[in-house]
Amino acid sequence: MPADFLDHPVPIAFAHRGGAGHFPENSWPAFEHAVRLGYAYLETDAQATSDGALVAFHDRTLDRVTDRAGAIAAMPASAVTAARIAGTEPIPHRSVGPDLHHLILGQAAAGYPPAA
Repeated sequence: MPADFLDHPVPIAFAHRGGAGHFPENSWPAFEHAVRLGYAYLETDAQATSDGALVAFHDRTLDRVTDRAGAIAAMPASAVTAARIAGTEPIPHRSVGPDLHHLILGQAAAGYPPAA
C-alpha cells in the first residue's frame, strides 16, 4: 500500500521514540517537544495490554524505563498505565474497542499542531 505522505524528494525527519533526547522516551513531553521543534512525524512503538488497550511503548516489558516491571501483554491496562516512565511520566495509551481505526496517538493528533 503506497504512502503518499512519505513520498518526498528529500529525506524526512522523524522524532524517534517521540524525540527522546530531552524528555523520557515515548512520553507526552517528548512528543510535545518534538512538535515544538517542528517535527511533522513522530515515531513510536505500540504494545497491547492483556485487555486490549494500546500503549505507546518501545519495549515488551516495563522494566527498562519505568518504575514497574513485567510483560505488557500479560498485564491489564490499569496496571501498565500505573507505571511511570523515568519515574514521573505516564505511559500514553488508548483503549481499543470495536473501532480499531483509533490510533494510539489520536489524542495527540487532534491537538497538533499546537494552537498559536
